[in-house]
Amino acid sequence: MEHLISRAVLKALSAHPQKPRILTVEGPALGLDGSASATPLPTAEKALSAAAQGAGLKASVDAFQRSLIVDCLERHQGRWAEVARDLAVDRANLNRLAKRLGIR
Repeated sequence: MEHLISRAVLKALSAHPQKPRILTVEGPALGLDGSASATPLPTAEKALSAAAQGAGLKASVDAFQRSLIVDCLERHQGRWAEVARDLAVDRANLNRLAKRLGIR
């Protein structure tokens, strides 16, 4: 998050010839120009069915995360860096989560 804000500030500053006293960071500097497609979330039915079977909260959350990551992996043809970008998580954290969930 800190990196995203720092990068957005640098982009916004580069748009001004002189350093302004007050800087407003707009959507395009944050990368919110609408060019990135939103990640369609898989239905939560799998996680809900796990919860309905008495699996508990942790198992249900794990099932949902596993389903989300696997669906995203299929959509990006196994490219982990793109999956991490699409899910808005750090790639190293995604790798650790995938190992814990038994995906990797």
